[in-house]
Amino acid sequence: MKGLITMSSKEANRIAVLDKLLDGIIRQKQAARQLGLSTRQVRRLRERYDKEGATGLVHKNRGKPSNNKVPDKGLLL
Repeated sequence: MKGLITMSSKEANRIAVLDKLLDGIIRQKQAARQLGLSTRQVRRLRERYDKEGATGLVHKNRGKPSNNKVPDKGLLL
């Protein structure tokens, strides 16, 4: 893995729960309850965690401006 990954505590918690899931300590339904997600979403997170590792769990818009951002005053016409 390259570089430093910035994660929120919520995203870091997902890693801990998914590790338990992958180790067989808990089941998918229990992981969904702990994360407050549906079992389908846990399945999707697990697949992404398997493929991309911890970086797959970081929100994809991290470091980008919001889509609803109000433009700067200099850009108004």
